[in-house]
Amino acid sequence: MKSFVASVAALATLSAAFSCAPDQASAQSNTVIIQRTNDSQTYDIHRILHRAAAEALFMLSDSLVAIEDDLKTIRPLLAKSWTISPDGKTYQFILREDVTFCDGKPMTAADVEATFTRWMAPATRSSTVINIGPVTSVKATGKYEVEFKLSAPFSELLMQLSQPYAGIIDMDTVNKLGDSFGLRGFNGTGPFCWESWRPASELVLTRHPTYHWGPSFYDNKGPALAERVIWRVVPEENAGIASILSGTTHVTYVFPWSGVKQARANKNIGIVQPRAFAWTGFAGMRVGRPLMSDIRVRRAMIMAVDQAAIAEAFYYGEADPAHFSATPNTPDYDKSIEPKLLRYDPAAANKLLDEAGWTKQSDGFRYKDGKKLSPVLVAQDNTVWRERLEAVQGMLREVGIDLQLQLWEPAVIFSKVSREDIDMWTLFASYASVGDMLSKYFPAKQNYSAFKGAPDQAEPLVKLIEAGRTALTNEERFKYFSQAQHMLVDMALWIPLAHERQLVVFNKTKVTGVKPHSISAVGLYKALDLKPL
Repeated sequence: MKSFVASVAALATLSAAFSCAPDQASAQSNTVIIQRTNDSQTYDIHRILHRAAAEALFMLSDSLVAIEDDLKTIRPLLAKSWTISPDGKTYQFILREDVTFCDGKPMTAADVEATFTRWMAPATRSSTVINIGPVTSVKATGKYEVEFKLSAPFSELLMQLSQPYAGIIDMDTVNKLGDSFGLRGFNGTGPFCWESWRPASELVLTRHPTYHWGPSFYDNKGPALAERVIWRVVPEENAGIASILSGTTHVTYVFPWSGVKQARANKNIGIVQPRAFAWTGFAGMRVGRPLMSDIRVRRAMIMAVDQAAIAEAFYYGEADPAHFSATPNTPDYDKSIEPKLLRYDPAAANKLLDEAGWTKQSDGFRYKDGKKLSPVLVAQDNTVWRERLEAVQGMLREVGIDLQLQLWEPAVIFSKVSREDIDMWTLFASYASVGDMLSKYFPAKQNYSAFKGAPDQAEPLVKLIEAGRTALTNEERFKYFSQAQHMLVDMALWIPLAHERQLVVFNKTKVTGVKPHSISAVGLYKALDLKPL
């Protein structure tokens, strides 16, 4: 009886979530309901690195520059122009003079300086500050002029300044809210303003009424066409499909893959995707761990995994099998690496493991010097990773590797990844260029680095990455990043799984003006043209 009562209660809760609350929201004029699968722990722009935060931060704040959906072309945003010194160490930005925060306060160069000072301050302990590279100071040199000083050239700076963590915020609000900034309020210059937040349920944003400085690639520069945006958490897959199909929620870029075929057949559903996308699932291997130190083992593990089968089984053909850490449409991707990429070949994998001295025993697993080849992998405990990793686990067992899975809640996963005693970990990697990918996921100092515990092995790769980051010309940058890509392939550090396509799915009876954008894999970016019907 208790089980029955619990089930009834759960159904009542689900009904409330998808019936009463959305009806109330829809009754309010001009509201768009965006479906998401999880929430962020905070919206403090400098203390979070998570797609669930980025998707809202792009609407709440603006950066100095914007990047088009080709993930290459930089456009003005808060800065109307900029100059770069011949040595690449000084950037001078000229700001718009007509920008205001959500509370009506004019934005000036002092706000840019204050934002970056907070971001770069050691006390902030920001995990994203590494992304602005060798920036040493940001100073207001006039009311609407800002100067960036760098200790070395940084070819990726403008691209990094378009990302979610580079938004400008009002420090008066930060000081007023203290540790509650991003939890109880937010004051930015974006097209939408903070109204309310119920964690793990919904984030409500309202239109910034005086906004008119949107990126040039939107038809509407502002104000936004929607009066309100509600980011609603719908974690369960079947409920997520039903919610979009019924119009209970209006648009999403995380539509369950199992429902895409059904959605394509529905005349009321639209599906669009941006010109470029960059969102790769992978399993990383630590070269400093005893079981992972032999490159033959790492290469064998890569060749034991059938990426095409994973793309078909779990993405229903809506993803591309991944054989490298970045998609071929990524800026600075070097196609000359492709003949070297490892592909599914279990016979070759078995041969390499034999050569490495790992012998199959009667239980079907491999042993060497009395030790079992059973690497430990940590990952988020959710349906997406659980299903995919169980498939990978089965594939590795076919060649005698007993992969041990440790699945943890998203809130603690990064602390688990940072442990010294794990062999492998997983991430979905978002990146804007090859240089961005290399910088984020391979330097020795990163907690989830392949070189944690073996920083000396990282040195050759890090030198190439730094040379590319500090290059003064596109040709020079490509040369070094090309060499880094070849080295990355040769070192066999990742098991690439799939390049997810960015699909934005929407109910055509509820919303129009959907313009997809894959920056940080968030799908909707500023949503200035998004209009409820």
